[in-house]
Amino acid sequence: PAKRKCLPSDEREAYVSAMAEAGYGRITVGCKNRYIDEFLRFCAERFGHSDATQVRTKDIEDFASRLSTTYVTLATARTKVIELIAWFRWLAEHGEIPSDPASGLTGANLVKGPSAEGSRL
Repeated sequence: PAKRKCLPSDEREAYVSAMAEAGYGRITVGCKNRYIDEFLRFCAERFGHSDATQVRTKDIEDFASRLSTTYVTLATARTKVIELIAWFRWLAEHGEIPSDPASGLTGANLVKGPSAEGSRL
């Protein structure tokens, strides 16, 4: 099967390049790239933009909410959100975006597991 091209994003490219230079393995860097691209595609479809400088906290919250309703595991959904939080932190720290829209967010707070009330354990 043909590989799907990522949406153009200078910010994503800068981040994954920095992660590769920092010593992350090819598979890890590839996952980071795909997770960020998935978020950017969500933003493009839902909000009409795929530019990191235009992302709002609500965009990240909506993406996390969507992950909670898909067939990914809780761990995968949290991993994807945690990667976004790390990306936005890195972008803000390196002056790629004026402020961090993910500041104060956590994967555990954004992606909730099944309620204890519904559990039989």
